[in-house]
Amino acid sequence: MPYWSALRSIDAQLESLAAEETRHRDEIRRIQQRRELLIAQRAMVERRKTIYSLPTEVLLHVFHFFVQWDEDDWQEGEEIDWRAMTLSHVCSTWRTAVLNTSSLWACLDFSRYPAVRPIIARSKEQPVDIVHGIKPLPGYKHDIRFEAVLKSTAPRWRSLLWES
Repeated sequence: MPYWSALRSIDAQLESLAAEETRHRDEIRRIQQRRELLIAQRAMVERRKTIYSLPTEVLLHVFHFFVQWDEDDWQEGEEIDWRAMTLSHVCSTWRTAVLNTSSLWACLDFSRYPAVRPIIARSKEQPVDIVHGIKPLPGYKHDIRFEAVLKSTAPRWRSLLWES
């Protein structure tokens, strides 16, 4: 009965294929679970909002709060005029927004002359707060153009805080 051995061989092959099919189903199930997990993670990342994903208009409102200062800040030695500069060094998006928003450059600290001149240019025609402390930058040398630069901003003065 030669067909019995042929049947046993076929049955063995069928069992082997059934086992292989089970392994592949398990692998497909694992792949599908991994795919679903990655889809869920992707959706979470898309929903996650960071400060870098905020529209520029919203960022500028936040930046305005950051650059605001009062006399206490100034008396405590904070670098109130460099707050906009600090923002402009975070990333290229922030830099573009900050450099193009003149209202963020409204604090002019004349104790930093001549460093104040680029800030004057960035403030454009905005009303400005003029401050001058008795602690000039290291290496500061009196410049005869100081008075002329100060006077050129006079029509835009919003406040004046001067220490001499």
